[in-house]
Amino acid sequence: MMTAGKTTVSIAKGHSNLSEQGVETLVRESLNRLGNLDDLISPGKKVLVKPNVADTYTIRAEVTDVRVTRAVAEMAREKGAQVIIAESAAVAMDTEKVFEICGYYDLREEGYELVDMHQTESVKVPVPRPRGKIKELEVYKLLFDVDTIISVPVLKTHMSLVATLSIKNMKGSLPDTEKRKFHLKYGVEEAIAQLNTLVRPHLTVVDGIWAGAGCMDSARILEEMNLIVAGRDPVAVDTICCQIMGIDPQKVLHLKYAEELGVGTMDPEKIAVVGKSVPEVSKRFVLPTERMEELTEGLDINIITDDRTCTGCLTAIFSTLGIIVQMGHAQALKGLTLISGLGIEEPPDVPREKLILIGNCTARFKDRGRHVEGCPIWPNEMIYEITGKAVPETIMGDHVESAYKIYQQKIAEGGQEGFPWNEPPDENEKSKYTI
Repeated sequence: MMTAGKTTVSIAKGHSNLSEQGVETLVRESLNRLGNLDDLISPGKKVLVKPNVADTYTIRAEVTDVRVTRAVAEMAREKGAQVIIAESAAVAMDTEKVFEICGYYDLREEGYELVDMHQTESVKVPVPRPRGKIKELEVYKLLFDVDTIISVPVLKTHMSLVATLSIKNMKGSLPDTEKRKFHLKYGVEEAIAQLNTLVRPHLTVVDGIWAGAGCMDSARILEEMNLIVAGRDPVAVDTICCQIMGIDPQKVLHLKYAEELGVGTMDPEKIAVVGKSVPEVSKRFVLPTERMEELTEGLDINIITDDRTCTGCLTAIFSTLGIIVQMGHAQALKGLTLISGLGIEEPPDVPREKLILIGNCTARFKDRGRHVEGCPIWPNEMIYEITGKAVPETIMGDHVESAYKIYQQKIAEGGQEGFPWNEPPDENEKSKYTI
């Protein structure tokens, strides 16, 4: 919908502890304000719904609420479209197990086609406006076999990208090998922008029921926002969502690059907000850098990265610090220097036992400090190096296996299948977050 030459972004807000019906009502309210969507969703059209279902360490505020995905899919099905719900989980993660733990198998049982894109064909496609190292990208073919793409991300901050919303959500349309190149070869901000010139969402519906501030995993802060934000222009939607979180959109580089490439607009003069206004629903989110400072206050930690430090290792650094503090071993961090990045030319002159070299990119300095190998590293390896405390999971993806075993045991003992989206977080779930 365009309002006087502007693209429309719709904001709907509900009350606390929303039920399934309450979530569906919010989704319908937000989408209905966008006007007629028949050009995108109508009989005979093939519609791909792309949620964010990447991991299982924490689920709420990380994974798209299955109730939001269901409501979007149901509206498309009601209009006669063929609906496919598709995702590829994070690097080395088992998407099917993540689907099951997070409650997405319910959608399959309800007749929706639920696809692990890791199991589908990928194709290499030239980008329309090549810049730098990016001439082509490998993308799952399914994205090109549909008429309409609906991105359904979560409202949350991100370790290195500041915010991760609709256009970042499309990174799930890549095979693992290409995801790694985004971090290690191309520069993730530019690569995400270029990806969206190929698989730009036609419609975005942001799950802001439970949003995520701070870092990830145990350093994540839950924010109950009870919001749905929707629009046709993914850059405009992401811009408004940044404002809702108190983030200056101009500091989110992948949004700026996407605008430069013609994916959408960040210009407030070209965006009409309908429903609730940004001031009515906004809340100043704690940013990852601020959370890192909180975690390391008084510990004299020096963290050295550069513009070639991949988000995989940045994520691991955040996760490791949060977990070590939560474990009660914060003093093991005191006085450490952590370095990561291909562009670091020389490590600082500190005692060997105080220098932690993170990732394969720092292996060239391993005679100078304690090296944690991996590309990216896995937090449990770094936890062991710093604290000496053994953690069972040792390689990327193992914690999904562990989570799956725990999940299966819960079911065997008569527990509820899937994730309890309709219930507020209990004490056990809260213990996984900073709340």
